[in-house]
Amino acid sequence: MHFKLVLSIIKYSIFWTILLLITAMYLPDSLNISERVSLWLLEIVSILVFILNYEKWKRLLISLPIGMVLVILLILLFD
Repeated sequence: MHFKLVLSIIKYSIFWTILLLITAMYLPDSLNISERVSLWLLEIVSILVFILNYEKWKRLLISLPIGMVLVILLILLFD
């Protein structure tokens, strides 16, 4: 039971990491999309994920800060 919980948190952390990297780094820099549009895209996708996975909201909230830390680490390592 705990193994599935940990795997779920890892999966959602990777999802948040990729979503934050795309909306914070890739869209504004590579595709010249404004930062405001990128922020709206992040918010809309986040809201949709929370709505579609409403039973797992605790896992999503736990994995969000982990995903943010992973994004910061990736930016520091590869920038």
